[in-house]
Amino acid sequence: MMKRENRKHMPYFKVLEAFFAAKDCALCELEAADMHRYFDSLLYEYVNDSGVRAKLTKAKGYCYRHATLVWGPRDRLGTTILYHEQVGLFIRFLESTAKVNPRKLVEGEGAAWVRHAACPACRVQSENRESRLAIFLDGLSERAMREALE
Repeated sequence: MMKRENRKHMPYFKVLEAFFAAKDCALCELEAADMHRYFDSLLYEYVNDSGVRAKLTKAKGYCYRHATLVWGPRDRLGTTILYHEQVGLFIRFLESTAKVNPRKLVEGEGAAWVRHAACPACRVQSENRESRLAIFLDGLSERAMREALE
């Protein structure tokens, strides 16, 4: 009778390798790499995707932490496209609110700009974090993962 092979998937090996190679927290290093890939992919491949842009519009842009990742040595045209739209939306909001009553910018209607969906990058980061943690915790039953952790 043939012994059943224990098959692992690629994310398991990425986590395992990260623990062996990490200078600091392996999961944090993986998360940082995930976010860099997310923004590179967004700016090079998905910047004109209407679904992606709709999520960003609903969120009223990226949170501060992720907005700082968009800037830097990345695709300037993609960044410009994303932020041109966001700045335009904010200007139209200011114009429409200020015409009615400038005090509404800081009171009732001004809060409409503050209410928004979650940052799309935060959602991706959270999903990736949960997935990596699950892989890590499940992997602790394996000797290799425990050795990598040590």
